[in-house]
Amino acid sequence: MQGFGYSNQYAETINRMGDCHQIELFISCRSLKDVDTFSKSDPRARIHLQNGNSRWVTLGDTETIENNLNPNFSTTFRIDYLFEVNQAIRIEIFDVDKDKLNFIGEGVLTVATIMGSRQQCALSDIRNPKAQNKVTGKLIVRAEEVSISRDVLTMQFYGLKLENKEGWFSKSDPFLNFYRKAEDGSWLKTHTTEVGLCASEIKNAACSSI
Repeated sequence: MQGFGYSNQYAETINRMGDCHQIELFISCRSLKDVDTFSKSDPRARIHLQNGNSRWVTLGDTETIENNLNPNFSTTFRIDYLFEVNQAIRIEIFDVDKDKLNFIGEGVLTVATIMGSRQQCALSDIRNPKAQNKVTGKLIVRAEEVSISRDVLTMQFYGLKLENKEGWFSKSDPFLNFYRKAEDGSWLKTHTTEVGLCASEIKNAACSSI
């Protein structure tokens, strides 16, 4: 999860309006255009926020998911939802090729559209304005209202004697995915651990935001 450091001017707007809620945004894509030659794209999302007539501010990037045209990103973003402010979100999708980012397309939604959609889940076309605005996939943005808590949960997991899925000449590279159950009963991925060094154990599986 990534937070957002607001400017003093924006903080004054929040204090003046008072009526706001913090929400967490989950990002997924479907049917992305494959821009790799010999494999599938390795997508990464970059999210930008615009409050009213202010300039676009970059909130950050998601992780990169290798060889996947239908990614569910585990990196989430928390923002303040201001009821009386027109807030827009622009999400750019890139294919990561070593240190190079290949632009796939972008989708633009308002926070109000997301919050007003069924189950607070909105769908938008991903388009490439550099290629005659062609559709290059579908963007799914889901919002969950954040309950403020000062509690911190730390967990550590170990996998012992895991089944080797790689055959005779190598060992599995295990990792864990963590999911949180949403209000509608669906599961949202919130964290992926590091890949283990061998098939017998999984290390560094602590997850502090579930």
